[in-house]
Amino acid sequence: KEKGDLLKSGDFLIDKIKLGNVGFKERYYKDKFSVEGSTNIELKRKEIVQKYTEGLLWVLQYYFSGVASWTWFYPYHYGPFASDLKGMGQVKVNFEKGVPFLPFDQLLSVLPQRSSYALPKAYAQLMLDEQSKIFDLFPQSNLPQTM
Repeated sequence: KEKGDLLKSGDFLIDKIKLGNVGFKERYYKDKFSVEGSTNIELKRKEIVQKYTEGLLWVLQYYFSGVASWTWFYPYHYGPFASDLKGMGQVKVNFEKGVPFLPFDQLLSVLPQRSSYALPKAYAQLMLDEQSKIFDLFPQSNLPQTM
């Protein structure tokens, strides 16, 4: 659908999760992480909590001690429920330091496609050319992300 169509129809406003109703967590993980079945949801939830906790620790270490890892990243667009973070103190985290990214590589990894003008042409083309191996990493839509 075109962005205008979605805005007119209000499709992006449909409440698929029904927060607070029975089964809302299962619906959330199914919708946002594409998992089904209670066993798969529980395994994915644990993985998400692990990665989210790593992210919290990465940020703390960054601000208090310096870079924990040059290569670590949070692999999801959504986080876990705060209530799912219970027990995160048992999560074990070991960061591999790695090596720093080159400045334009770093910008390429954080800038949205609409900011491609801020990069040299060769880098901008990686964001804009549909034949680029990383083109799919740059969303084409700026629609609101709703629960």
